Amino acid sequence: MFSLTDTIYQFVKETFELIIYKIQYLRDPEGFRNNMKRTGWTFDFSTTEPQKNKQ
Repeated sequence: MFSLTDTIYQFVKETFELIIYKIQYLRDPEGFRNNMKRTGWTFDFSTTEPQKNKQ
């Protein structure tokens, strides 16, 4: 059972992470993509979650 506080906290946290990712992406799209590839993550802006690359 999730409490409302936990749900709000999670939502705010994910929203801020998404905003930070978008800012990094807009500042340096190529570097951002390379960094994500290097660390093995892809970030799809149609979802809010970075996805671990499936090998």
